[in-house]
Amino acid sequence: MSNVSGRKLGCIQKAIVLFYSRIVLNKISLSERKLFRNVERISKTYIKINADLTFLQLCLKNQLLPKFTDFKLYDEAARYKNATTDFKLQLIEREIKSKKEELNKLSRDSIKNVLELHKAISKFKFYSLIAFLQRSLNQYRHDIHIIHDKKLSSLYGGNIYFPDKQSKVLNISNYIKIKRRRS
Repeated sequence: MSNVSGRKLGCIQKAIVLFYSRIVLNKISLSERKLFRNVERISKTYIKINADLTFLQLCLKNQLLPKFTDFKLYDEAARYKNATTDFKLQLIEREIKSKKEELNKLSRDSIKNVLELHKAISKFKFYSLIAFLQRSLNQYRHDIHIIHDKKLSSLYGGNIYFPDKQSKVLNISNYIKIKRRRS
């Protein structure tokens, strides 16, 4: 038995879900597609902000200053003073704090939207859409990591790579109430 989005399905059922996930967007209504695109948009935003947060933490840890901390100073000598560098590091810390708050808000919105989608469509279509979403998000995550690798390498002046974390899966099975018949 394999596990797809918190539900146990047989190998044949999983293969059918994975196959159907390639055409499922053509088989759902416009309102269902709108719900799915909303979940997809929030998921991509979550991935982007999470990658940005990791990038900023890595910059702070290695004392690298991203380009957004570069601002024009009239006194060229003031650019390299400790007070200016400390201020730039505080900007990074403030940005990290704001990214963490955004992640918390997005995770709540994501759960709410996934529940709406689950209620609106059948289980088979839901799992097919989730399989489709996982494939597209994996590609998006890979693309974001490539961009951040380039940024880190240019800031560091050599080869430095974005840390590769284990992918985390949001288990929504705890949030979906399933009605069971009592015998």
